[in-house]
Amino acid sequence: MTMTTSQILLRDFNHARAVHDVEFISRRVTDDIRWTIVGKRTIEGKQAFSNEIQGISDDEPRNVRVTHIIVDGSEGVVHGTMSGTNRVGEKETLAFCDIYKLSRSRDPRIREITSYTIALDSA
Repeated sequence: MTMTTSQILLRDFNHARAVHDVEFISRRVTDDIRWTIVGKRTIEGKQAFSNEIQGISDDEPRNVRVTHIIVDGSEGVVHGTMSGTNRVGEKETLAFCDIYKLSRSRDPRIREITSYTIALDSA
C-alpha cells in the first residue's frame, strides 16, 4: 500500500524523535505549534517546542516501534511503543499514542500534537 504525504511525514517525524534529529523535527512544525503532553504540560510556540526537543535530545536514542499510522484529512494518529534508558539510567518501555493536527498544504507541517504515554510493566 502506498503511503500518503501526511503518513510519510508522521513516520519520519517519529523516527526523528527517536534519534533526536532536532533540525528535522523543527522544520516539520508550524510557528504556532502546540504540544500537549497529557497529565504533564503544554508547550506552545516553535521556540519553546524546539527547546523541549533539544532537552530530550540529551537522552539516549530510543527504539521506536510504530504499530499504526492513521491519517484522515488534516488529522493523524501514530500508535506504538518506545524503549530505551531513561534519565536516571533505568531501562523502560512506554506505549504511546500521538494525535496530530496538520496544516492544510501540499507540504504539510505539524501544528498540534496531543501525546499520551503509559509505562509498561517490565516484568
